Amino acid sequence: MRTRTILFALLAAALCGGSALMAGGPGFIRVSVYGDDNRTDQADASAKLQAMSNSVPALFLASELKANPDGSFALKTARPLGTSRGMADGQRFTDQNRAAYCSGALVGDDLVFTAGHCVVEYYEGEFDCRTDKVVFGFSVTTKGGKAPSAFPAADVYGCKKVITWKKTGITDYALIQLDRKVTNRTPLAINREGGLKTGTPLAVIGYPDGLPLKVADSGKVRSIPAGKPYFFTDLDTFHGNSGSPVFNTRTFRIEGILARGDEDYQFTAD
Repeated sequence: MRTRTILFALLAAALCGGSALMAGGPGFIRVSVYGDDNRTDQADASAKLQAMSNSVPALFLASELKANPDGSFALKTARPLGTSRGMADGQRFTDQNRAAYCSGALVGDDLVFTAGHCVVEYYEGEFDCRTDKVVFGFSVTTKGGKAPSAFPAADVYGCKKVITWKKTGITDYALIQLDRKVTNRTPLAINREGGLKTGTPLAVIGYPDGLPLKVADSGKVRSIPAGKPYFFTDLDTFHGNSGSPVFNTRTFRIEGILARGDEDYQFTAD
């Protein structure tokens, strides 16, 4: 099992995700997608990132899940992205349900690393270790397929305890111990040596706006503020990606977790 010492080495690079400024009329519009939208379902990602996605769980509030007599869980309600967000025509993933509220990374036999604000102050509710769930498999795993609306008991884990968390203006992380060891999934490797540089290619895996798991690659390190425990990227992320592991696509090791960014959507009066 990995120890918290390893995780603290990761915290020295805890990710502070930013959004670009793109031209829009006379000024600029903050956005969460840079140029082309690089998000893909798990089934459409590279083989390596598909495999790593199996170890990226979603955090679910208890209010989103219904317990079945056989121990499995199902989504309580259907909340398609298009109708719940009032999306304009032609947007991606509008038929997929929003259900997850944060992302995480399996980093030990029973340890999940996520963002601190996912545990203490998430905007749709507060994580309750007694009732909320950590779920694997909320993902589209076959090309042209759909994400499941129900999850077997083997893929749903409870929270035994929040081992540690911190949320300040600079640091934002939490480490959750699950109620049992995770089976058939491999803990993700962490960069413990440092050496991250501007321009390093990156990918992120998580649950943007609560959607089924998405992989976004073709990102990079934009800047690394001197003396700060975070860096900026140009990855395509949204609320719900908080806690997502961010990978160096040369080494496929975690360099940090997504903690914050700019506005997700531009809303109109129509």
